[in-house]
Order: sequence, then structure tokens, then C-alpha cells
Amino acid sequence: MEKYGDIEVQVDFRKKENRDRPGDTFKMEKFLLNYNASDIYMVTTVPEPMMEEVYLPSCLSCGGPASNLQDYVMWFSSGGTKSHLHMDNIDNLMCMISGSKEWFMLDRQAGAKVRLDRQEGAYCTVDVDSVDMYQYPEFRNLPWWSADIGPGDCLYVPYAWLHQVRSHGRNIAVNNWWTPLSAFDYLDCKGKDTKEPVPLSTLAFTPGAQTRFIVKVLLEEHGGKLPKDTVQRLVLWEHRGHQLISDQDFLQMDSNGDGQLSTEEMDQLELETIHELFDGIHPGEINTMGAWQSRRIAILELLESLDTPLEGEAKEFLYNWQRTDKETEEFLTAHGESLPEAVVDFMKSEMKTRPTFGGHEDL
Repeated sequence: MEKYGDIEVQVDFRKKENRDRPGDTFKMEKFLLNYNASDIYMVTTVPEPMMEEVYLPSCLSCGGPASNLQDYVMWFSSGGTKSHLHMDNIDNLMCMISGSKEWFMLDRQAGAKVRLDRQEGAYCTVDVDSVDMYQYPEFRNLPWWSADIGPGDCLYVPYAWLHQVRSHGRNIAVNNWWTPLSAFDYLDCKGKDTKEPVPLSTLAFTPGAQTRFIVKVLLEEHGGKLPKDTVQRLVLWEHRGHQLISDQDFLQMDSNGDGQLSTEEMDQLELETIHELFDGIHPGEINTMGAWQSRRIAILELLESLDTPLEGEAKEFLYNWQRTDKETEEFLTAHGESLPEAVVDFMKSEMKTRPTFGGHEDL
């Protein structure tokens, strides 16, 4: 704590992942003093002061990954974390430092049969602790892969493979994300000492490469090109729902002026230009399915509108996207009178059936 206690890290609040619940920024010292006795866990880009002491896995040091890096993320918890079943539109190498992780994976062919019912974030809301086979019948006959990794192990997770991860014991890991490559560049390895340690501090991210890749994937899914209105409708800032490509941006991207954006035109753009055209947004926050985190934003706006901050159990229950109608009814029966009316109304609005308690039953 003496060396890194003052650096800021990003912390999530529930070990069972809830992407509607935003994380927070902690000092490293605060996290270390609290993580063993709570559900908080760190999910943060390796802090810059620590990058001199964290090294790129040697298998990524040449051939293309090192020049297409997008992020290196540190995962730190007391164990017991459970992710959603999700996919990442990027290649990933996860390396364990302490503890172990248990992986459930579906390749692209099998994963294509799974409904990603939350297209913002590309994940499935299936309860990873209790799969409802009536609601998700596609899981009955899916071929799957599993892996258990411990200290010193690294696991490669290919682009677009669905996966769900659980952690066990005091858990520290670093994963490396890079833009998928069309081919390994063997010439890049010629004459390089791939066993020489490469500190992360000597490397740089290339966000334009990943942005180009995900937009090209979208275009390729539609025959290699799309008209302006469709591109603007589908390409959004996932965290806020904002349209990322303005009319002026599109004119700069549409080099032949035919009103269509093609994969060839994306290839012609410089990487720095692409990053600027997309407002400098981190590629991980770009959605190409026209989806955004509307529920998270609705809750944040609700909380900001309250005269008295909502804290503790009520706030966590509000964020809980897995609560059943019965649980909501029981919670509001027990606590409804002490909650702001706007919070009660929001919880009722998310019930799948009309509430049979409180409110104006005569309407």
C-alpha cells in the first residue's frame, strides 16, 4: 500500500455480475482494506504507475498482437465472482497471478444458437446459478468447452466465443485484449528476442484498429456496405445511446460519395482519423447493434432526481435486474412506505404482471 495505495482503480460492487449497476473509483488502499469483507472487486485497466512491473506475455510480443493492443485489465477479488454469459468482439489472453478461474465457453458456431437478450454489452441474462431450460431451451444440447486455470496459467479466448467465468480464492489476474488479426505476421518476429520481458509501460493502445474492425464486421454482415441512415442508427455510444457518426463524419468516411459506407472505405482511413471520427470513444463502448444501456441510464437519472440519496438495500434492490415479481411485491410491501414514490413507481413498472398491491386499483 505504501507504493500504490494512492492510485485510483475501478471497482464493481457485486460478485455476481450486474452490468446495470455502475462501478466506482476507489483508492487502491481503500480497496485493499475492504475487499476481503465485502462483495467489491476490482476491474480496472492496469494503473499506469504499475505498468513497469507488469509484463506482456511473451507469446504476444511479436506477430501482430503487440501492435494492436486495446487494453490490459487487472481483476482482483477475494473470490466467488460470477460473470454473465457474454462474448467480446476482441481476442483475449487471460493470465492468472493468484487463485483460480473456472471457464465455461461456447465456440462461435455453438454460441450463435444462444439468444443474447441484452444486445448492449452482448450478453445473455440466463441465471448462471440456475439455468431455466424452459426459458433457454437452446442450452439443452450445446457442445461446450471448459477450462480451469491457476497461478502461472494463461488462457486464450478467441474473438466472439461466448464465455462465463467464476473465480475461486484470493483472485488476481491480468488479461490482454488485442484486435483480431487476419493472419499472424511471421516477419514481425524475425530477429526479435521473444523471451525478453516487455513491460506494459513500453507499449501503446491502438483504439482506431479495434473501431475499424468492429465497424467492418458490421458491414461484412450486410454484404460489405451500408447506407448512411442505417450506419447512424446502428452505431451508438453504448453508455449513453448517442449517435456516434454525424452527417459530417459520414461525408469524410464515404470517400466515393455514393451514400454508402464500405469495408474498403474503412480500410482507407488512418487509424487516428477513425478514433477522432468516433469522438475518441473507447472501442469497448461502441455498439453496432443499435443498443445502449437504457436501464442503467434510467436508474441513474432516477437516483439523481431524488431529494434524498437512496442507499443500502433499497439501492441494490433497485439495480437488481433478476428480481422476480414476487420479490418486488414482498420488498415493496415491507419497505414501500419509506421509499420515494418515484422509486416505487419504477419498481412497479418493471414487473411483468400488473401489481396487485398499492397504487390506484380502480384505474
